[in-house]
Formats: sequence, structure tokens, C-alpha cells
Amino acid sequence: MDDALRQQLENAQKAFDAQNYQTCESILQSMPKEDLQAQHNLAIVRLLLGHADVEQTITALADGAADEKDVKSAAVTLLYEGHETAHFNRALLLARSGLVHEAAVILRALLGMHSSIAPAVLVRAVCLFQTITRTSPGGRNRQRTDDEMIQKVLTENMSKFAETPALLSMVNGAFADMSNIHEVPHNSDVEGSVYFNNLGVLTMTDSKVNVASLCFAKAEKAAVQCNAFLMRQPIVYNAGLCALIRGEYESAIACFLSVQELMKKSPLFWVRFAEAAVGKLQIQTRNKALEEYERMQDHFSEQLRSGKMLPNYEYLLLPGAVITQGPLADPKDSAVDTALESLVASAVQNALFLLLPQGYTASSAIEAFPHNVQLIHFALFYWCALETCRKNYAVVVNVGYDLLSLHERRPLSPNLHAALFSYMVEALIHLNEPDRALKVLRRSSLSSLVVGSSSEQLDSHQQSRVEALFINLAITHIANGSWNQATSVVESLLTLIYDSRVAKEKENDNSSNSTNNNNNNNSSSSIQGVVLVYHLLAVFLELAQGNREKAQEALSRVTWTA
Repeated sequence: MDDALRQQLENAQKAFDAQNYQTCESILQSMPKEDLQAQHNLAIVRLLLGHADVEQTITALADGAADEKDVKSAAVTLLYEGHETAHFNRALLLARSGLVHEAAVILRALLGMHSSIAPAVLVRAVCLFQTITRTSPGGRNRQRTDDEMIQKVLTENMSKFAETPALLSMVNGAFADMSNIHEVPHNSDVEGSVYFNNLGVLTMTDSKVNVASLCFAKAEKAAVQCNAFLMRQPIVYNAGLCALIRGEYESAIACFLSVQELMKKSPLFWVRFAEAAVGKLQIQTRNKALEEYERMQDHFSEQLRSGKMLPNYEYLLLPGAVITQGPLADPKDSAVDTALESLVASAVQNALFLLLPQGYTASSAIEAFPHNVQLIHFALFYWCALETCRKNYAVVVNVGYDLLSLHERRPLSPNLHAALFSYMVEALIHLNEPDRALKVLRRSSLSSLVVGSSSEQLDSHQQSRVEALFINLAITHIANGSWNQATSVVESLLTLIYDSRVAKEKENDNSSNSTNNNNNNNSSSSIQGVVLVYHLLAVFLELAQGNREKAQEALSRVTWTA
């Protein structure tokens, strides 16, 4: 680079430091187009001026000879002095856009050549890498060797970082935990926004979602006051994720809608969006079903009082029977339901479009992009959930079988596996195919489905769904007169549920103390309800087959509490 070009770069640097971005842009635009250093700096200036969006900036920061697919490799080439800054800026924008894996690939390569990286860039790279890959619910991008590499970078360069208080403060903030996060300075609006965001992430990781929600609210307020538009979007996304965990689906959807332009290239974002929209849709579907049921019961009661219907008519409705319902009012909020369904469909479609490139199927994509396995699983699962709400049961079954095929190669998480079986069995029961439902259940290890695995236990919600699934399946067999199948379900499946529940109850009793007695009482109530249904079904089956002695024996095992 000749002296004239070097002088122009220095002038652009001075204008940039003075936040005179218009002058900086003019200087950089006058420089040769083939000068990568000038063009990379120009890309950042145009982003700050709002003349380019994040997606355009990410593309501009890539090497001229690089292909977008090269982000999957670990190779990062430094073509000029200070080129590591462009690589870091690209990784930062990728991470802000939700493309965490792609950002981690670039940062991992930069840390691998840490001896050739300027300290100011290196400290930012190691801090960002720690932030997006740390062991947490979102930290699945960390590899086994990453901890060793981070430790090596810090050990060999900590003395350089300590020479500049600002760099040392970055390291302390990135590697802080709940024990020392309060020591991180937060005097200005920018520092306060970062501090409250990080505090919110740490408290959310500790399942303190109410506290985390307050932290994100304060972080967003500070970000607005300092007018840092690039800082606000990640905070809003974190707030949306926190609302999603709390079950506040409307708030989560509102947050996700406000950042969708920034994160539209992130499959993780669309999967989270689908999760929030599905949650809201399911709540409205349940409320609508309850309203329709109550309306129908009111209609039946009115007919009973007028003598137009036998007293036991409403109790003779069997699963799969064709009935004529009473007059129902027009469904309420149908426009809202349709809008939510469209929102879920768009989110799932966008996620699958990004996760399954042209020419790939779900099975080939999980082999080619192993870091996206869980996202593919959940995107297909939310498709099943959507079609269940739409009552498109044939689609639920087809997509469910695809997911079960993927499970044989890349196991689903126990909670997702259990929920998938719930949807598939529900769909097959509505299609009046209980035998196929039983065959579907036989494709899984009963112990893993009911109890969970050693790595991930079923949460109470999913365990309740599994129990309800098996109980309803047994009742459907009874209604269809399939006594042998009903007996098989009760004896093999419900017995396993009962045994696992009792084992967990004993474990809770052994490890309980005065601070968690309320939780244990709630758990015990749930256990007693399941056990009661199990015994009543066993008694009914024995009586139906004429085994009075066995029925009496089963009845004697039932314990009643006031």
C-alpha cells in the first residue's frame, strides 16, 4: 500500500473515531474497489449509517474468493494487516443474527492463530466465543477441545489484556458467573445494558426466569437510552426467550416479531418462533374446545329438562362413534386462530427452508449438518403440533413416521419423543386405527419412553402426557371390544408407569427436606391419581372377563384417602 492510500485510511480512521461516519464513508468510497481493507471498513460504516443491512454487511465482509459454504470449514486467511478485525466483525454479526454455529467456526479459527492476532481483536474474539458456546441451554456449539483452547489463549495473553483496563473488563464480564457478575462495572448506559443483559442470561440459566425478565427489561431500557440499535436486538430476543420459558407466548411472539428482520436467516430463531406460536395456538384450541363442550352440555341439559332426550344419552358417546351434535354458536375468534395457524406455518416453513437446503431430505441433512439435528427434529415436531390443532391427522401421522425414522439414526430427546407419540396416537385414534397406534408405541423402548434416559429425564408435563396417552389407549381398546389388547396395555404399560412413579416417590422421600414439602405433596397427588386410574382399569377388565376373584384382589390394592 502506497503512502497516499495509507494516509486516506488514517483520515478515515480519525473520522470513524470521531463518529463522523459520513466523512468516513466518503473517504473509503474514493479508495480502489479491489482494496479489501478499505471495502471491509466501508461495509461497517455503511451498516452504522443504515445504508446497508446486516445480511449485506455479512456478505461484504467475506473474502472475495470465499464461498458462503466455506463457513463450514475451519480455514480463516489473513490477507492484510488487521484482516482479523473483518473476520471478527463478520462472526459478531452472524452471532447477532442467530447463526451461532457459523460464528463459532470463524472464532474458533481466529483463536487457533491467536499468536498472530492483535490483542484488541483477540480479547473480543475469545469473549464472544465464550459467550455463544458456554455450557448452557444454548451452548451446544462447544467442542471438546474448545475449553483447552480458551484456557491456552487466556494463559498466554492475559498479561497483554491486563495492560488495558477496558480489555480486562471485557474478559471479566464474559467469564463472570453469579458469584462475581456484580463486580463488572456498569456506570454508563452501554455498560448498564450489557450488565443487565448478562445478569439476565445467568439468572435464566439458573431457572430464575422472573428475575431474568426484570433484568432484560432494564437492559432494553438502557439500550434505548444510549441509542445502540445493534445492541437492542439481542436483548429483545433474550427477553422473548425468557417469556417463552415462562409460558407467556404473546410476549414472546411480540419480541420475536420485532427482531425477525435481523434474525430471518437463523433456523434457531424460526424454531423458537414456531414454539411460541404453537404454545399460543394450543392454549386457544383448548379454550375453544372447553367452550364448545360446555355449550354442548348446556344444550343437552336443556333437552333433558324438556323431556326430549334420555337421561343417559350423553354418557353413551363412544370414541369413534358417529353422532349428531346439538346446535353450536359460531366459533369465536376464528380470525385469531387462522392468523396463529398462519404464523406457525410460516415459522415452520422458514425453519425447514433454512435447515433443508435444495436437494436435501431430512435424513440426508442430519448427516451433512450434524449441528442442526435438534433443530430439524423440533421443526418437524412443531409441524406435527400445528397439524394436530388443524385436525389434519393424516399429515400428523406421515410427518410423525418421518421423525421416528430419524430417531433410529439420531435419537430424539426423551421429552420430544414422548410428545411425538402423544400426537401420533391421538391422530391414529381419531382415524379409528388403535392397532396402528399400538404398533407405533412398540417401536420404542417402553422404559425410555416412560421413565426417560439417564441423560435427560422426562419432565412432569411430558410424563403426564405419556400416562394419559396409555390410559386413553386402553379405554379405546375397551370401547372397541378389544379386551386382550386393553389388558396388554394395562398390564405392561401402566404397570411400568406405576412402578417408575413409586420409585421416584421413594427417592423424593429419601432426599426431601422441609423446604420442598409442597412440591412433594403436589407430586404425591399426581402419583395417587395415576395409580387410582390404573387400579380401576385393572378391576374393570377383570370384571368384564368374569374374573371376580382377581377383580376383588385388584380392588383390595386400592388405597383411599379423604
